[in-house]
Parts: sequence; C-alpha cells; structure tokens
Amino acid sequence: MLNHYGEAMPRVGKGDMEEIKIGALLDDLGLNSYGGKRVEYREESPLKFDWAYKEGSEYNDLGWVSFTPPLYPEGLHDMLTQTYNRYKNAGLKGLMVTENGFAEKTEWDGKSELIEDNRRIKFLEEHLRQVLKAREEGIPVNGYFIWTLLDNFEWAQAHNPNGTFGLVHVDHPTLKRILKKSALWFRDISGSL
Repeated sequence: MLNHYGEAMPRVGKGDMEEIKIGALLDDLGLNSYGGKRVEYREESPLKFDWAYKEGSEYNDLGWVSFTPPLYPEGLHDMLTQTYNRYKNAGLKGLMVTENGFAEKTEWDGKSELIEDNRRIKFLEEHLRQVLKAREEGIPVNGYFIWTLLDNFEWAQAHNPNGTFGLVHVDHPTLKRILKKSALWFRDISGSL
C-alpha cells in the first residue's frame, strides 16, 4: 500500500497510536462476517492482487463466497484470533460477532408452517463452531448475533428474493411471518451453549 499510494498515504506520527488508545474505553469490538474471499498475487493488477475463486467454494444465493471448504473453513476463527491478538495489548477486552448470516432464497407455498433452509443451517453451524473453537482457545468472544431475525431489504440489493437472510420468512403481500427451519435450529442450539 505504501508503494501504491505513495504521497497520498496518511501520515502517522510518533505517539499517534498511543494517543488513540484503541481499547482503553472499548469493552467489545464487533466484527461482521458473511464469508470470505481469497486473493492471489497478480503482477499486472494495480494493487498486485486479484480475487481467486477456487473450485469447491460454496456461494450463497447472492453469489457471494460463503466459506471455502475444504480450502479454508476456519476463516471466522482466524479473523477472531488475529484481531484479538493484534489489539489486546492496546486494551481490547473482547470481541463480538455482530453479524453473521447466509442469503438463501426461500419461498413460501402459502400453506406450510415451516420453510426449509438447510444451507443456512449448515453455514451457521460451521461458523458457530469456529466461534466456539476460538473461545476454547481463550479468545474472549462475548457474543454472536445472526443476521437477521426477519427477511429484510438489503441496502445494496433492495428486496431481492435471492438475498433473504432471515430466520423468519416475511410474506410481503400479507406480512405474515413463517418460521424457517433455521429458526428452530437456532432456538435449540442456543439453549445448549
């Protein structure tokens, strides 16, 4: 970055980082995670890297890489571990996963009382496993929040039926709420944590 941006880089002076005191008044730092992207070195790229999509990667219904098994399923664990270890000496006390979710197109037939969303459950289960692994290793992860309870309008997607993140389906014409299988899964799993 220093080579690429040169004189446009902001200046960090002696003592600036001490003055910021990143964690002195911070109880928890929130991190959002929806998946991951891999990069590869590319000489011809202005930033010297480009996105690298690997065979075997899984995608949500918006086309985002959700996680990349078997290549790198530990992404959330590593993000939590690296963030905490980097900033703990600056006063960081703990972390929270403030958003974690999976866009899966779910449709309601107008009659069913439960909507299947097995890919969302798989995604959430794997990510929760990585949070628990980090906690077992001593990383103070103090909260985990799924995005989101209800199907929502995504700021960059509006109401894209492929981009429903909710544990509860919202039938827009009637505003009826229908539970998804993931809502029951999360109810049951959260009681055992």
